[in-house]
Amino acid sequence: MTPALGTPLTGSITFPTKGMVLGRFGGYKVAVVQTNMGAECRDEIEVALERFPNAQAIIGVGVAYGAKKYQYCDVLVSKWIEDLSTVKFDVGNNIITRGEKLEMRPWLVNIFTKQTGEFAIKQNFSCTADGLRRPQIAGGILFSASWLVDNAAVKSEIFENAPEAIGGEMEGWVLSSIERKLRNKNPPRNIGVIIIKGLADYGDGTKGTQWQFTAAKAAVDYTFFQLEDAGDGALAYPSPSKLAAYLREIKSDVNREFE
Repeated sequence: MTPALGTPLTGSITFPTKGMVLGRFGGYKVAVVQTNMGAECRDEIEVALERFPNAQAIIGVGVAYGAKKYQYCDVLVSKWIEDLSTVKFDVGNNIITRGEKLEMRPWLVNIFTKQTGEFAIKQNFSCTADGLRRPQIAGGILFSASWLVDNAAVKSEIFENAPEAIGGEMEGWVLSSIERKLRNKNPPRNIGVIIIKGLADYGDGTKGTQWQFTAAKAAVDYTFFQLEDAGDGALAYPSPSKLAAYLREIKSDVNREFE
């Protein structure tokens, strides 16, 4: 598919305060955490999880590179995260992946893959300034690595291992390692992980910034759309793209509610 262009939305997403923003969205108590990108997001997430020991899930929201079959601003939902943070090269300099493939919890996948066709219509969301292109929602394998993918040959080789993959990003492998660490504790702590990313580029050497705002806005609006009708729970919600300004119904007494 040839990516549809059009004119992306313009604007900026700012975090209203340093640290965390606490509130409710739908039936959930939500902690939105501003983090650094890639491996550097670990500290902020672990601090949030220590503060909220009853958190049920980590939702990583931001931007990603995508497979060519998708278009700018489409929303990519991880059903699996394939860890590319540790790779080796054979004698032919071919990439051999060594990380795990983590399957997302079915209940989380169910929340974020239902009503996919209704999101753009109900939210009146368009990827372009003319209002004519709606984002598509795709679920599947997301690659995740500590290193930036922005080379056509490298991307092609990565996708040879899983041609059905929908894209890739830089935080999912960190969240997967945190999930694995908590699962192996005594007593174990079971927490879900899922990644919701807007497609901002193709990781093929043509990377630019013009679609980052639109892609980030699509990801966060889609995340909140799906949470609105969800049931009770508590989510630790890291937001590498500084998406907390979209939290609604912030309550002054929410700190007590989270304890």
